[in-house]
Amino acid sequence: MVYLRHFLVFTHKMVFLRHFLVFTHKMVYLRHFLVFTHKMVYLRHFLVFTHKMVFSRHFLVFTYKMVYLRYFLVFTHRIVVMFHPSGGSVSSVLEKSRQYLSSPR
Repeated sequence: MVYLRHFLVFTHKMVFLRHFLVFTHKMVYLRHFLVFTHKMVYLRHFLVFTHKMVFSRHFLVFTYKMVYLRYFLVFTHRIVVMFHPSGGSVSSVLEKSRQYLSSPR
């Protein structure tokens, strides 16, 4: 009977040990899952950041092109005014632009 009791106590302890091992194993998987989701959050932040950088680059390229477009338009406007029959010296172009800027709108 003593041996039977020892055997029952031992098996009972083994059952609890098994429960403990299953629990710790699940905790390890839970930790892996949490680490994974944490990395996914950082990955999402990184992707949002790079997406914003791409759009800021597009915006910078756009403004850069607009500046050059303005230079091109000013240049072509001066060329057109120079060859216009009403007069075409650079000083007359400047005078006309001053008059345009000073006129009330």
